[in-house]
Amino acid sequence: MKIKAIGLVMAVGMIIPTTTMASEFWKSGTITRILVDAKNYGKCMVSLNVSLGNSCPSTWVSLDCEAKYSDKGDGDRMLNIALIAQNMNKKISIKVNNSKKHGSYCVASRLDILK
Repeated sequence: MKIKAIGLVMAVGMIIPTTTMASEFWKSGTITRILVDAKNYGKCMVSLNVSLGNSCPSTWVSLDCEAKYSDKGDGDRMLNIALIAQNMNKKISIKVNNSKKHGSYCVASRLDILK
């Protein structure tokens, strides 16, 4: 009986961190479009040349410029980095959270320009 209980606790202990970490994932690509909107999509989004997957529709990801999920100004800074990356035709790596959404679009929590 103790062995079954220990096995169950270990199984649950392995599943819980996996499911909580699965909400964030990385995607790399180039930015094909940038969108700024006064009231929709978290006010700014970028589209990559690859689909996001992981329950995120299409290639669009919100940068959360309205600061619903991030600190004020973080989305604007990511937007600036996205503009630089698009202008220089650089590849980016973007950390996406599929549990935070504006409408049906997932929200980014980090954006890196790759060399």
